[in-house]
Amino acid sequence: MRRLRQVAEAEALSVVYGNNNNSVLIAAAKQRIAKLTRILFRPFREMLILNRNYFFRLLAVLAFFSGMSTSGDETLLLYYTEQQLNFKDKDVAVLFIIIGLLGITVQGFGLHRMTVWLGEKRVVVVAFFFGAFHNCIYAFAATKLDIFVAAGIGSVELMAFPTISAIKANNAVSSPS
Repeated sequence: MRRLRQVAEAEALSVVYGNNNNSVLIAAAKQRIAKLTRILFRPFREMLILNRNYFFRLLAVLAFFSGMSTSGDETLLLYYTEQQLNFKDKDVAVLFIIIGLLGITVQGFGLHRMTVWLGEKRVVVVAFFFGAFHNCIYAFAATKLDIFVAAGIGSVELMAFPTISAIKANNAVSSPS
């Protein structure tokens, strides 16, 4: 913005003093505006991949609702388990250890193998299936063990977002910035 102001001031001075060097200044200002426009609209151009075909629109919708469901799980599950299943701080710590360690294990060791074996699209389907299954177990959980088992099964759902990101990256059109 400061540079654009300087260009405008220089242009005004050249008009006052009759200097005909305006074309260089105008070209520089247009170039800066074009660069600024390209930077500002880059995220919107990159989101166009989501509207490329039916599959990408479906992925976007599934990722949105899965993220919303996961956020609800993380927030409300603790309140529910503390009130209904008498979870204490130790139980919550065990729950987070299960989610963390199994999440690392599944993504570190299982994600690549499943992607090679099943393919990216099927890995997303499997991840969302396990996510729905673990939410069903949460819904009907009667004991602390049920919650811990559901958290373990839910760690498979953590493969969905890295796989979706890989699908988008592999199908992105490279263009100069």
